[in-house]
Amino acid sequence: MISIRREKILKESIKSVTLGKAFHVYQRRNEWLNWGGDTDLVNRSWTSIYFTLKDAEQYAESSRVQGSKFIIDELPYIHVQSESGILAITELFSESPMASSLPRHKMSSTQKTILELKEHVLGPKWVIAQVFEDHCKAAPLDPMYFSRISSPGKNLNSLGWSLAQRKMNQGPILKFVNEIQEGYL
Repeated sequence: MISIRREKILKESIKSVTLGKAFHVYQRRNEWLNWGGDTDLVNRSWTSIYFTLKDAEQYAESSRVQGSKFIIDELPYIHVQSESGILAITELFSESPMASSLPRHKMSSTQKTILELKEHVLGPKWVIAQVFEDHCKAAPLDPMYFSRISSPGKNLNSLGWSLAQRKMNQGPILKFVNEIQEGYL
């Protein structure tokens, strides 16, 4: 159920569009496949994103159970600001976010609200467009993106993290930002 405040945000006009960095958390664990003892590595993903690494790590820490491994992927996202909230748009599990959403029909200059933009970008399975009620700031954008994989910490009361660099193509998502700016602002 959508809150009254989020419903208000959806009706608001777009004030600005920028590119930022977000953090996507998902879980990986071995799970039993059958009574014969066979296991398989299973990924469980949620479509929620976080705007700080600290928030993403805290979520993973609070969700951990024995046998779970968490992955935090840094990814670029489109930060669409309205009067009282934001719309965050990105594509999860992609090294080239929004490439699967382009080319699309040209955005109309009459489409000016968060809801109209949200409806325009919904498409492939892992493309998300989420409304946030807070005026969160986009994390500083830099060209380097990392994936963090959890492991038990030294005292087993917290998670440790290993770091791997991701090769990220920002071209398609930057093209999408330009298209929004031309059609909406």
